[in-house]
Amino acid sequence: MIRFFPLNFRSVFKCLILFTIFHFFSTPAFSNKKNQTNYKVQSLSVLKRILKKSIKRNCRKTKKLGFMAQSLTVGDILYSHFAHRKKIPASNIKILTSIASLFHLRPEYYFVTDVYSVSPLLDGVVRGNIFLKGYGDPVFLQENIRELVNKLKLKGINKITGDIIVDESFFDKKRYGIGWKKNNNLKTYMVPSSALSLNFNSVLISVDPGKRNNLNAPKIRIDPSSEAIKIKSKIKKDRYTKSSKLTFQKVFSKNKKDIFLIKGKIPLKGNIINKRLPITYPSLYTAGVFLSLLENNSIILTGRIKIGRTPNHANLLVRHSSKSLSSIIKTMNKWSNNFISEQILKTLGAELFGLPGTSKKGLKAVRNYLFSIGISKNSFKIFDGSGLSRMNRITPYAMVKVLDHAFHDHRFSSDFISSLPIYGIDGTLRKRRRLTKDEYRVRAKTGYLNGVSSLSGYVFSRNGEILGFSILINGNGCKGKRLAREVTKYLQLFDRSLHKKGKSIVLNIKKRKKISKTLIKNNFNKWHRTYKPRLY
Repeated sequence: MIRFFPLNFRSVFKCLILFTIFHFFSTPAFSNKKNQTNYKVQSLSVLKRILKKSIKRNCRKTKKLGFMAQSLTVGDILYSHFAHRKKIPASNIKILTSIASLFHLRPEYYFVTDVYSVSPLLDGVVRGNIFLKGYGDPVFLQENIRELVNKLKLKGINKITGDIIVDESFFDKKRYGIGWKKNNNLKTYMVPSSALSLNFNSVLISVDPGKRNNLNAPKIRIDPSSEAIKIKSKIKKDRYTKSSKLTFQKVFSKNKKDIFLIKGKIPLKGNIINKRLPITYPSLYTAGVFLSLLENNSIILTGRIKIGRTPNHANLLVRHSSKSLSSIIKTMNKWSNNFISEQILKTLGAELFGLPGTSKKGLKAVRNYLFSIGISKNSFKIFDGSGLSRMNRITPYAMVKVLDHAFHDHRFSSDFISSLPIYGIDGTLRKRRRLTKDEYRVRAKTGYLNGVSSLSGYVFSRNGEILGFSILINGNGCKGKRLAREVTKYLQLFDRSLHKKGKSIVLNIKKRKKISKTLIKNNFNKWHRTYKPRLY
């Protein structure tokens, strides 16, 4: 028997391991994928228990987390964890900026950029100065300023016997928000604000090494070209270096011009290196681009660029109108653009409280909106419109209440909700792992700073309820992305029966309609009758 059935204990042990693995993965939880996707959280008590376990699993220090979830359909609070403690919200502040601007300015509001002249046009010549005036357009791009120049050319203008007067009096001269840590930072997420801006107040610098055996200095291009930007190059070509090692520095600004120093080593042959850098003087940079486009279109200018104000009796030559405010806010929230939010904040201050538009006036408008929907002053502290300041504070309860009122205000709710990134699909949430097969159920705004992670928005659950939630994490005690993924997944799978709560839902809907009607009635005078900007 031993001869025909040898005992090889190693092979027997391997067979046992394979058998247990096969048996484990052949269970219904793993073999049937439908069971996984059809899993439902069918009661509030189960949801609370699952969320509590998820918080304990992903947070070593639970006090670092502030979280709240509320049903916006029924009105009851589903879960609360330190929801009345103020936390740093980071870019979740953009939720307040966007809702307040949609509330006060209307979704159809648009920005303009104008060119004026004092003297009339005679035989293709403008005798005197022309005035380039901005009204805070946050999405004024290179192709838009080219359109302005083309319109001037189509008007028959061939010569301007004066200067280009740059007018940025619609905003104040403060370029950065309160509490920003600039420290000569060359990151494009922290650029100065101005009433006359171009390309998000940044410039693209390209370094081209050239052909293989070409030992000449590399070609450096500025896009778009402007006389307000100068480049100093200390780049060396080295045959022994395989990859480019370049550093970009802002040396100093003389005569209100940005001078960038580029130094380092590049190989004899390589790819073009592109670097986008922030500028210091936005209005002069925009005027410099305007001047170069005039020259390209054979429009002669005898003067130079100056800073001044447009006289009241000036005549409008050409105008550029931006997209609607709702589409601009969509760009802002999808990609968390700090520059757009600061421009909108100052525009809000200028339109509601007069010139010049300042951050303080804009913040006053945001606070007035928060007070009007019943949020106490002890629930928040805001110092900018983008969330870059670490002095900002808000409670998850206040954030969910803002989301609640925005959802039930029919005048702009669809514009705001569509501006939020979709989980795992687009915007700042495009790289997140998909939650389930059902997509487009989570729309939320992200927020990041050093030691700060936040996510606030809406979840459309299985049973048709709309849930509002806010996750604010301050400190390194929680796994932010993992916790947010689990929380939104469980909220999405929430599928309680609403038959027992039918009466309360009807009462809740009537109550919310009454609230929205009183809000509209009380704030009707503040709601501008026209969506056109005030041209002071």
